[in-house]
Amino acid sequence: MAGEFDWYVVYTVPRREMATRDRLLRAGFEVYLPLGKKWIKPRHVKAEREVQVAVFPGYMFVAIEACPRWYQLLQVDGVGGILTNNERPVRARSELVDALRYAQDCGEFDQVRATSPDLIHRDASVTIIAGPLVGYEARVASFEQGQARAMVSVRMLGGVREVSVPVDLLRLLA
Repeated sequence: MAGEFDWYVVYTVPRREMATRDRLLRAGFEVYLPLGKKWIKPRHVKAEREVQVAVFPGYMFVAIEACPRWYQLLQVDGVGGILTNNERPVRARSELVDALRYAQDCGEFDQVRATSPDLIHRDASVTIIAGPLVGYEARVASFEQGQARAMVSVRMLGGVREVSVPVDLLRLLA
């Protein structure tokens, strides 16, 4: 993209972020839509499947040169408007967009099963990837195959505590 540009937050039609992103790209805008993965189970289907979802539903970042392209941006189908403060568009720092891209590349926004339940076993070293204990490392104290939860020992609050955690929130440590 020629010239200087800034990132702005654009809001979109709900659940149409990806289609709106594609239209903006076709219109020549530089766009960043933070995406993560999650498991869904559609109605009337037995198996779950992995899908991509917007990290910030209804919002995305668009890099745009100042004034000349505002009108074009707002004419793209699916764009609901630009995030403003006192009727002035709010700029998003490029460092924020870079940090979000890095986090996405590292899988930080993914809500998929991090570890197959078949690989979880007693004394396995794990990290908790979501929920109130996100980021804690733990050791599996007990787990029975076929169960949805495991008891893990976590060092916190000045000691070691055993807590029950859903297996799909555990990632095996190497």
